[in-house]
Amino acid sequence: MVINAPAALVKVEGMAIYNFATSSGITINGPANSAVNLGGLFLGLRANGAFASPGPNGAQERGLAAGSGVVQVGDGGARSMNVIAGNAAEGLLIGDGPPVGRTISVQGNLIGTAPDGTTARANAIGISVNSNATIPGITIGGSTPALGNVIARNSGVGINVQCALSSGTCLDGMQIIGNFIGTDVNNASIGNGGDGI
Repeated sequence: MVINAPAALVKVEGMAIYNFATSSGITINGPANSAVNLGGLFLGLRANGAFASPGPNGAQERGLAAGSGVVQVGDGGARSMNVIAGNAAEGLLIGDGPPVGRTISVQGNLIGTAPDGTTARANAIGISVNSNATIPGITIGGSTPALGNVIARNSGVGINVQCALSSGTCLDGMQIIGNFIGTDVNNASIGNGGDGI
C-alpha cells in the first residue's frame, strides 16, 4: 500500500498486511503536510499473529516505510496498537522526506513480538531511522507507560539511528522515551539479538 495523498487526514486501521516480499507493507510518501494515522494493524503477520509464509524474517521486506507527512503510528490506546513483526528487514523505516511540517510519532506498539507481547516474531531490525537530511519531530515512545513501545525479540538491533550528513543536524529534537526495549511491558527480559539502541 502506497500513501501519496495531499489530504487533511488518512486513516488506515484494522488490517493485516503481509507477503510483500520486495517492498514495504505500507509506504508513506507524503506530502509533508498530510496527516496519516495507523492503528490496529498487523504489518508482517497474519491477523491471528502467525508468521506469513514463508516464515520468520522472510515473508515481507519491511512493515512500514515513513518517508514524509505527519504520521501517527499508534497512540497508546489498546485499539490503535499495531503489531509490526516478522519482517525480513526493518519493522519500521523512517527515512528522508521534506522536513517542513513533518512529525512522526510511534507510540504504544509491539515491534518484534506476537500480539501477546512476549512471543518472538522477529524483524531483522525493530526501528531504523536513516537520514541524510534534517528530520525534525520524531518521537518513539512517550512519558506514560501506555505510550511506550515494546521493541523486543528482533534478530538484530532494537532501534538503529544513522545520520549521513557531513555537517548540520539530522535529527534535531528526536525523542526515544519510555519504551520497553528488550523487555515486555512487565520489564521481564526477552531481549533483542543485537544492541537495544
